Amino acid sequence: MPEVRPLSWAWALALGGVLLPALYLFKDLPLWSEVFFVGGLSYLLLKEGRGDFKPLALKAQLLILAPFLGLTFYTFTPETLVPDLLGFLLVLATLKLLGERAPRDILQLFLLGGLFLVGAAVWRLDLVYGLVFVLEVALTVTGLFFLYAGKEVPVLPQRTAFLLLALGGLATLGVLLLTVFYFLFLPRPQYTFWASSWGASRTGLSEKVAPGEVSALKEDPTVAFRVRWISGPRPKKPYFRVFVYQDYRRGVWQARSYKRPPSHTKGPWAWLEVLPQIEAVGLPVPGYALKVKTLKGPRAFLAPEGTVRLSSPGPGLWRIKVFLGPLPPETPPSQFLEVPVTLKEDLLPLAKRLEGGGPWETVARVLAYLRENYTYSLKPGAPRGEPVRWFLFESHRGHCEYFASAAVFLLRTLGLPARVVGGYAGGEWNPLGGYYLLREKDAHTWIEVFFPFQGWVPFDPTPLGGATLKRSAWWRSLWDYLQFKWSYWVITYDLGKQLRLVRGLSQKMRSFSYSKLALKGSLRIWLGLVLVLVLGAGAWRAWRWRKEPPWEKFLRYMARRGHPKSSSQTFKEYVEELACSFPEARSLFEELLSLYYREAYGGEDTRKDQKKWWSKFKAFARQRKF
Repeated sequence: MPEVRPLSWAWALALGGVLLPALYLFKDLPLWSEVFFVGGLSYLLLKEGRGDFKPLALKAQLLILAPFLGLTFYTFTPETLVPDLLGFLLVLATLKLLGERAPRDILQLFLLGGLFLVGAAVWRLDLVYGLVFVLEVALTVTGLFFLYAGKEVPVLPQRTAFLLLALGGLATLGVLLLTVFYFLFLPRPQYTFWASSWGASRTGLSEKVAPGEVSALKEDPTVAFRVRWISGPRPKKPYFRVFVYQDYRRGVWQARSYKRPPSHTKGPWAWLEVLPQIEAVGLPVPGYALKVKTLKGPRAFLAPEGTVRLSSPGPGLWRIKVFLGPLPPETPPSQFLEVPVTLKEDLLPLAKRLEGGGPWETVARVLAYLRENYTYSLKPGAPRGEPVRWFLFESHRGHCEYFASAAVFLLRTLGLPARVVGGYAGGEWNPLGGYYLLREKDAHTWIEVFFPFQGWVPFDPTPLGGATLKRSAWWRSLWDYLQFKWSYWVITYDLGKQLRLVRGLSQKMRSFSYSKLALKGSLRIWLGLVLVLVLGAGAWRAWRWRKEPPWEKFLRYMARRGHPKSSSQTFKEYVEELACSFPEARSLFEELLSLYYREAYGGEDTRKDQKKWWSKFKAFARQRKF
């Protein structure tokens, strides 16, 4: 029968337990740790392939580890605390893989894998982490079974190894069930250490926007927000307003910040759930917020020009109730006519050439001129001098900030109040979850122009910059929906959700009556018979085990350890063969042979003496790792 070495399997599973979280966190770890890990793993595979691998001594491991410890402290900053420590753990795990493979060393590898898992929970707690967690638990639990089996015997029959794998799978299932129970029902405080956003992205849009800031986000696919639409009219081409910029100084727009009292306009409410994935300062709102009510999360309040700000920025779940309406003239439109003096002199001839017969025609001509004569580019180069002047008269290339700023100043030069608005345009609509997916690359700036009797009207001067909803493949929508549910039920699972879950279960248990469990009489009889047969088979098996003579237990024990008795051997020949293979146990084997012959051929009852011998043999086997 083929045999396996349990310690080798345990080491392989420990290697997988280190590789799995290390690969999951690889792009976030320091470069020096990644280079050392790849080099060490390549050396290990090369030497194993040649068959001349020599373990690295402990002193050599400590000497190699010392400079990496110093490097970790040298590059330490509060922002990089977690990845730096994880990088040091990766170096330590690599050295352990290159070292001895004794049970103690393998156990340390499992411990390092668990530490990696904890670090991943602090740094990146996304849906993929859930899959990594399940696989890591399976590798660790199964590996521990093989590790402790390897302490008992050097080799195992292949069938026994497969039984250990199955046992590891069942134990993993039990651990995961206990983990789910712990997560769902154990009391939790309102705020925990894990609520801090160590690995969260910083906000893309801010209260200040300078040339190049929004364009830098255009190449970033990171999810910024998920906006779930619960009720109310849903826009088909939404522009999610976050900031309205008013003050300008050499290419940098500044949004004003103050609390605004709610308006008294009546109309339908729009119910939104906003789930930021970044450290947001403001929440994206597809319209003008006339009133906002926070139902979940830190308090949100109305900010200037129908925007919504947060009292405590950071990732989390905000459920807000917002009344969206037209864009009213909150601030006097005359405050949106300012143009820098030096810039106005250069813009006046061009603006006069684009002026139409009325405000609407003027806006249309300005937008058409920009779209037809200027090229959209994410990398137009660094501006020389005044950014808007450089864009209009020199480069003729730019991104949305340049187009919006140029359109605003051209319209202001002609006496039309205009302003720059920053937010997210379009996004992706996920029909499974009923929410908009806004990525950092959806960040955009556009303009709003004031018309008497109509208020502020949005326009987008950027070529091909309209808010078009993207359609993703069904599998991408499904994957993002699962990520949304993970964020909703795992990352933002708090005391409120826990109480609602417990109350719901208790109500269902109170309303659950015995009549719902009532079955037909014949079915109940058959189920009872099956139960009796199962219990009877278990009792018979236990009785047979207790009645089985110790010498038969001894034969089964030795067969499991790779020394089965051949059908052609007598008991005496088999015992003598074992005595030659294990001379330190010769006296025990001869004692068993004597007891066996006295019972089998002498007619004596030696069952009690055999039980004593069996206890003595098990103690000897445990002591000698037999």
